[in-house]
Amino acid sequence: MNELTEFDFSKEIDQKAFLGIKEEFPVKAGDMVKSAEAQAWKEHLLKYALENYQEYLYPDPKISPKTQESRDNFVFAMKNFTEKQNQLISDHYEHGVSSEMIDEIMEKLNVRDDQVPTDEEELNKFITRIVLKDLSYQVAFNEREHKKTAFEGFEDDKDFRDVEGIIKKAFSGKLLSRCLTSRVSYNPNEVNVEISGNDFYLPLEKYKDWKAKMPSVADYKYRGESFSSWNADLDHRVSDIYASYPIYIYSFEGEDLAHYEYLKGLPGKEKMRIYKIGTVCHELGHSIYDYLMGREKRSKWEELINMVGYLTHYSKNYASGVCSEKLNYKEEFAEAVRLKTTRPDYLKKSFPDIFEYLDSEFPELKAI
Repeated sequence: MNELTEFDFSKEIDQKAFLGIKEEFPVKAGDMVKSAEAQAWKEHLLKYALENYQEYLYPDPKISPKTQESRDNFVFAMKNFTEKQNQLISDHYEHGVSSEMIDEIMEKLNVRDDQVPTDEEELNKFITRIVLKDLSYQVAFNEREHKKTAFEGFEDDKDFRDVEGIIKKAFSGKLLSRCLTSRVSYNPNEVNVEISGNDFYLPLEKYKDWKAKMPSVADYKYRGESFSSWNADLDHRVSDIYASYPIYIYSFEGEDLAHYEYLKGLPGKEKMRIYKIGTVCHELGHSIYDYLMGREKRSKWEELINMVGYLTHYSKNYASGVCSEKLNYKEEFAEAVRLKTTRPDYLKKSFPDIFEYLDSEFPELKAI
């Protein structure tokens, strides 16, 4: 294998040649094999990116213009919640907090056993924290219920014609409010490439140049970005309360839809339209999973996914190439929401138990 210092990035790069893979064992786009060689290739991708696209890198969420907006939303939500906190506690917990209430909150927030302190003083602080966090969701939801979710940047893309109406039909106004999404923003001229935690927000032409030299960079291209996990993870202090966050949708340049079984049978142009709208539904699916799937619902979901396996080519690719798990339950759920809203007949026929689960737990989800 070539040493890092010997590799010439000025030439067109062939991944198979670099990895020393014979032609009968090609590395196909999307099939990111977890191995020492694949890791070495990822390092080369990152090195090339840092040498050529440093100005488009936002490695620290604190300085990213996109994540900064989310942090601003959090600061606003914290101020809003603080002003209402005492009244909320009085209204909801006038007679104190029972152990049953605590158990219910812990179930709702998916609190793990290893997150619960054993020290009595720390335990009391933790209980106070999760009680306030639970209350903050109601405040955030009430705030969103009276505000319109904005849809920006979709005007010039015919595939997204009336996207606002389509999404509202698929999710209903209330479910959309429960997702705490402040706005959905689309930039068809920007590509988000993430490599080893480094986010590059590239102009479309820059990405095309990069892809021409390194076709496998397409495996690290994100179509959408949601910040719902900022609310959900108790391990991060930013999640002490719930806040509204935006969703970003990026360029669909060069998408190869041939691998997607659920799109087969659709006319060519309709495939791309369904795929694009499905991407918005997928990102909203993350919010449903993060906010509305308590431990019991998640346990049932995991059982179902363990039985049926990957739902789409994307979720299989994501699990093998991005995360270390065999199955990523959160991504499978987001893909299930995609299918339920954009290709319900396919979901019902191919994965009837998944269809029934969503129909039962989230009857608001409708076909577009």
